[in-house]
Amino acid sequence: MAAVPTPPDFVSAVSSTTQLNQVRDAIKFLQNRPRFKLYQTSAQNFLNGVGAAVTFNAEVLDTDIDLTSGHDNVTNNSRWTCRYPGWYLISGTVSYNANAAGIRFAYIRVNGVDQDGTIGSIGGSAAEIGCVHCHTGKVYLAAGDYVELWSSQNSGATIATYVASAPFQSSLDGIWESS
Repeated sequence: MAAVPTPPDFVSAVSSTTQLNQVRDAIKFLQNRPRFKLYQTSAQNFLNGVGAAVTFNAEVLDTDIDLTSGHDNVTNNSRWTCRYPGWYLISGTVSYNANAAGIRFAYIRVNGVDQDGTIGSIGGSAAEIGCVHCHTGKVYLAAGDYVELWSSQNSGATIATYVASAPFQSSLDGIWESS
């Protein structure tokens, strides 16, 4: 797995090329921190009372300093997998088709575990798209950890996500904040 570049400690007034390259690499990393914005263009059905990971088949952005992505639009497309360990700022939105009954929920999970303080909810509406935002959370990810946006609803029926147009499509966003 990749490691976050660490600048060297200078012990003398003379700097080696290796030390200067380490400084360069650390600056480049901070200029191109790992970040992603995934979104959904294919509707997903959510059964009444059953939580599930939101699937994302498109990306606005998914890159890091190595120009390597942590998301695949086909395989495990609900997941973004971390390559660089650290604290990440994660947020997400799930957009449901109009339905007056029940409540919609959205929350962040890391490696299948709910993250405290990230759940958001919204009541149903017969006339409007229901966009439920999870609370933005700062979560620590080790290399190889994966993050997902989960959702559930309790309308009494199956409801599909809304995907017809931006800015209402479901999305998952994240950016590396610090080690």
